[in-house]
Amino acid sequence: MIDLTKLHLELFAKGRTILFCGAGISANSGIPNVATFLTYLLRQMGAKTKDISQFLNSGYPFEATMDNLSERFDIKALLNVFKVKNPNLNHDFIAKLAVNGLLEIIITTNFDTNIEIALKNNGLKQNQDFKVFSDFNDFKESDLKHNLVILKLHGTIENLPTILTNLKRISKRQNVLLMENVLRIVLANKKNQDILFWGYSFSDHYDIRPALLNMPRTTKQLFNLKYISKNIPVAIQDVSKLDPFKKFSRATKMNGNLDKIIGDLYKAKGYNRPPKGKSNPIWKTYIKSWITKETGPGFKDKKNFIGTLFVAAGFIELGRAYAKGNKRNTNNSKNGRILRMEIAGILGKSYLKDPNNRNVGLATKHFDDAYSIAKELKLDSYINLYSGNLGSCYLMADEFDKAEQLYKDVIKFYEKKLKKDPDSSEFQDRITGYSIMLAHTLTKKGDCKSSIDIYKKTLILCDDFGLPSNKELCLAGYGIAHLYNKNYVAGLKCFTQAYPLAIQNGSIDRIKSMFLMVCSWTREVHGKARAAKFYKSEIKYIKGKTAFNKPLSNIPTKLLGSYKG
Repeated sequence: MIDLTKLHLELFAKGRTILFCGAGISANSGIPNVATFLTYLLRQMGAKTKDISQFLNSGYPFEATMDNLSERFDIKALLNVFKVKNPNLNHDFIAKLAVNGLLEIIITTNFDTNIEIALKNNGLKQNQDFKVFSDFNDFKESDLKHNLVILKLHGTIENLPTILTNLKRISKRQNVLLMENVLRIVLANKKNQDILFWGYSFSDHYDIRPALLNMPRTTKQLFNLKYISKNIPVAIQDVSKLDPFKKFSRATKMNGNLDKIIGDLYKAKGYNRPPKGKSNPIWKTYIKSWITKETGPGFKDKKNFIGTLFVAAGFIELGRAYAKGNKRNTNNSKNGRILRMEIAGILGKSYLKDPNNRNVGLATKHFDDAYSIAKELKLDSYINLYSGNLGSCYLMADEFDKAEQLYKDVIKFYEKKLKKDPDSSEFQDRITGYSIMLAHTLTKKGDCKSSIDIYKKTLILCDDFGLPSNKELCLAGYGIAHLYNKNYVAGLKCFTQAYPLAIQNGSIDRIKSMFLMVCSWTREVHGKARAAKFYKSEIKYIKGKTAFNKPLSNIPTKLLGSYKG
């Protein structure tokens, strides 16, 4: 039998272990984990239980869900769920380790402040004995010189803008570079040798997980305690060769009951246990009251949110069904027309995004309907949103002049917006995204010189704004423009640079697409032997990730279907 208590005592003995805490440590305080929170929220918003289960199993990020929600509603009051001040034994034990000099760096993705409260309950003073960081734009190595630091990677409820900013950044995949910098600085610290994860799921596919994969190799060891119930046997396994643990000298996954381990650690260390906290928090009440307030009279509709969310997460038919079922609630009032406009927008997006049944004609019809209502009601943001959508429809229909003009108009609109709000991740994302679409339109028109100029400028913007996902799309388009221009070496270079970014961003379609492009054009430019070398190095990963399982000989030469060679 593995003694996890003994292992924890050894890790904490010299005060050289970094503790990384996820939502699991706050569950006993009455703060729901992501699955519990979203299940209740989506059910109250009108989603069916079976649809919620399918959605949660997809791995669609919590931050993307919340960002999607914030585009339609004011979510500040909803975040009161994380204001629960009720430190439990986990928080208190962490505080006692710190008081006794056995812990100097605490990292957490949790929004709540129960670690800080526990530290204060144990006699420590904030900014004197410990310092909290929740904004990492200017984070540097010297910030770790404080006696005890708490790094709140996704923000803190004490400073609501840090949460809202992080939700937006993570959803737009802008947070990877920031997290890479934080982890690089922390793990470069020679004093701390190991990193222990408690209650963390490694489900942050848009920032922390890819940041761990991108960081340099470290001599530090990683230990991940996965919480299990008391009636499941303890287990331990080496996960050093698995993602996202490959960069650590050793990575160990442990299954154990954290509550029992903490209880045993109190006894072993001789620490006094604090009085038991409150047992019945009111987080469900927060959610109910927020929904009542936000979705009362007016056009902010629950089912349209569910439809938008499910389409964004890739459940096209589900999202379409929720939107269609909402048509009976429309009327000729202003709010009724806005509701109808949004339904048309959801349906348009569903037909444009559907990989199994893409219908550009229907998408164009619905976006036209949405655009007409937005124009009639003089809703500038919606006018430009649907203009961009129509641009994509015209591009797919080879109506390049129409697409070009719409993209140019939309880019100008968001450039003006960005001047007024230079830090807006939404405007940064829209400008770079539509610039990529404009450049691709020009490529398809045969104006490769202009498209290449736009790609060059947009790549710089993607780096400046920290947009790795848009950078990958930009490099892919840039490569295609080079192929149209018969510069095959430059095209292959772009695809080769885009491939690891596709892996980092996690989209199965993009990973497979870039893998095939690199295989095809490596063979075209450098010959079969070089292509075979790349294929052999990556095919095991590709099989596991995308289920693609064909030999190199089956990958078409000059894969790009519309390539003009």
